[in-house]
Amino acid sequence: MQAAAAALKVTAVPIVSALGQDKEADDLEVLVRVEAPRQVVAKHPPIDLVAVVDVSGSMGWPGDQSDKSRMDYLKEALKFIVNELHDDDRLAVVQFNGSIKDSTPLSPISGGGRESALRLVDSLIPDGGTVFKPALEEAASILQQDHGDGKEIRSSRRVPFIIFLSDGEESAGWETPWEQVINAESDHSLREVLRRYPVHTFGFSSSHDPMPLLAMARVSGGTYSYIDQGLDKITDAFAVCLGGLTTVVAVDATIALSAAPGVTIVDIDSGGYSKRIKEHGASGEVCIPVLYKDEVKNFIVHLRLPRAAAAGEQVILTAGSTYFVNAADHYISASTTTTTGENNHQLSIERRPAIGGGGGQQRDEAVLKQATRFKLLSLLEKLPKDKELRSEGGRWAERLMANWSELKNSYGLSSSSFDEDVEMMVSKLAAGSGQAYVCSYVSSHQMERATTMGSPGNIAVCYMTPAMTRKLKKAEDVAAAQPPNGQGIAAKPHSAPAAPSDAAPSPPAPANGEGIDANSRLLQLHLTLILYQCRHRCSRRRHRCCSRRRHRCSRRTAGPMPRLLL
Repeated sequence: MQAAAAALKVTAVPIVSALGQDKEADDLEVLVRVEAPRQVVAKHPPIDLVAVVDVSGSMGWPGDQSDKSRMDYLKEALKFIVNELHDDDRLAVVQFNGSIKDSTPLSPISGGGRESALRLVDSLIPDGGTVFKPALEEAASILQQDHGDGKEIRSSRRVPFIIFLSDGEESAGWETPWEQVINAESDHSLREVLRRYPVHTFGFSSSHDPMPLLAMARVSGGTYSYIDQGLDKITDAFAVCLGGLTTVVAVDATIALSAAPGVTIVDIDSGGYSKRIKEHGASGEVCIPVLYKDEVKNFIVHLRLPRAAAAGEQVILTAGSTYFVNAADHYISASTTTTTGENNHQLSIERRPAIGGGGGQQRDEAVLKQATRFKLLSLLEKLPKDKELRSEGGRWAERLMANWSELKNSYGLSSSSFDEDVEMMVSKLAAGSGQAYVCSYVSSHQMERATTMGSPGNIAVCYMTPAMTRKLKKAEDVAAAQPPNGQGIAAKPHSAPAAPSDAAPSPPAPANGEGIDANSRLLQLHLTLILYQCRHRCSRRRHRCCSRRRHRCSRRTAGPMPRLLL
């Protein structure tokens, strides 16, 4: 594949097209737009995915409007991921509760890997408390064996990702100081772990704590999604994310900016992407670790312009890019900085003999929208992200609405395309359910990537790529074709796996004792099976799975099915 066949496109547009020759501009807003390569003839690079899943006791609680548990829904979502991974992808699973319950190394999906992964998903059993930090460190350690510190993704032909799901809060006495982790000035040890690989986090149920999941996503360059309306839709949230992860077309992209002589780069609004201003404002750059096919990123560059010596066109900014693409199963440098026109894109602005510094001119709508987005994000950054946003939601809702109205007035806006977004956040904050929504909204608009904000109906459609839309549609089709009991998900290209030779025999039906109704018998079978599986698993898995259970494990090989009478 030729590098030019997958050219990354960079363009720049000023908020006004002309300035007076004799006027200075202290803050000329310029939209720098980055479009991911679209024409890719080689296959997408394979991914190394570590799924970090919460298997604490609360995952066994009933879901909403169903007889399924939260764990049942999670298993369906994980099976969808396993079935959608490509044969050359690899998967590892980290189970955690109060500690690391179990973990597997990265294993190929090809061969029998898919069936093995599906069996592992079926074996998940909820119990214990919740602590996040050891699980994150374990996931990073698994990837580090093949990807080093992860600082240059192009050093490997595989692209590493972590997905992290939890339905609750960390256990009392074991909380991580997430306000320190999310603070860019902090030297908390977990920040270094998170910077290595993108972590895409998922909150599950209304009882999850958004703050830790947002911190993980923000520091690592991932996204934070959550489901609290229809827990069966967690598969849809995973599908949207997976639609991006499996369509990477460029990595380690650097958008290089060079100001013309006399022009100064004052600031760069880059959202969740790292930026740097160099040479006292003469140049700058924005780094994008991973780009998905058909993605678009928008940044606002703030320029200071001096008076012009003469009227006419004045070059004010040059923009280009350096990035790496996958070709012939290895990464190559696509170091030609390709944008609109030939090579680097030079942005010019007209300097007119007699015109007020942009006064009276119509502002470019695309630039105005993106500048407003960043101003709104700045307002949202002033909101607390911890539980105060939930307990004092009404007070913060009033403050947000007042600040938003003030911002629009100062920026000369009578209305904005973001008005409905703000109204939704205000409504949810006032109702006491806005913490997760605000955190996920900020994550989506900082990274310009689709996140699920409570339900699949609450997604920023402007960030949905065609691949994400197709993957979401497939998840919906799979759910529609699934039997009511949810047991019909099998490996897609392979026949159902044979039971392992040491598998326990199927448990007999419970006795129909006098005075025991159908629901009681079902509960009796459920409790019996948990105890039986624990005894069987403990005999083969180093006695780790039930060390903190409320019942005592006999450490014996599973024998006859015990009988419990309620």
